[in-house]
Amino acid sequence: MDHDFQTGSVEATEATPPVVPSTDLSVELLPSQPTVPIPVEAKLVESVLIPPANSTPVDPTDLYDQLTEPQQLVIGMLAKGKSHAEAGLAAKICRMTLYRWRNNDENFKLVYNYVIKQARREHRDRFRLLAARANEVLSRALDKDDAQTARFILKNAGMLDDSL
Repeated sequence: MDHDFQTGSVEATEATPPVVPSTDLSVELLPSQPTVPIPVEAKLVESVLIPPANSTPVDPTDLYDQLTEPQQLVIGMLAKGKSHAEAGLAAKICRMTLYRWRNNDENFKLVYNYVIKQARREHRDRFRLLAARANEVLSRALDKDDAQTARFILKNAGMLDDSL
């Protein structure tokens, strides 16, 4: 059926059969053009779509030994909190090399991401410990009725303006 949107009328037309996907992995172009077969290896399709049953995730720490000496040096420096520029300078590589490693070298990417994630986790945990210690120090100072500490806390909490 065809629908005329201007007049709102509906005309009956010859029905076209629905397109049914073929199982021979062919591509249907247009009704007037023939079907073009695309050769596909079944194993290739399976390997892309279905991971092997015995596959195990790669442990980035195992990949560290496969990195080159300059890559290991860069990873070590970044783990210590050094900048990319400092790490590249120490390894005697240019920033483009480090960029290529981070984007194109699968082993380096896995180790880099793992090390950075671990470093962030350690920094976050250390900061939490420091914050807890700072809280204890402030608490002890307040227990001694330290007005300066009380003022500092109230001011930084936005509960005290500079006029007092």
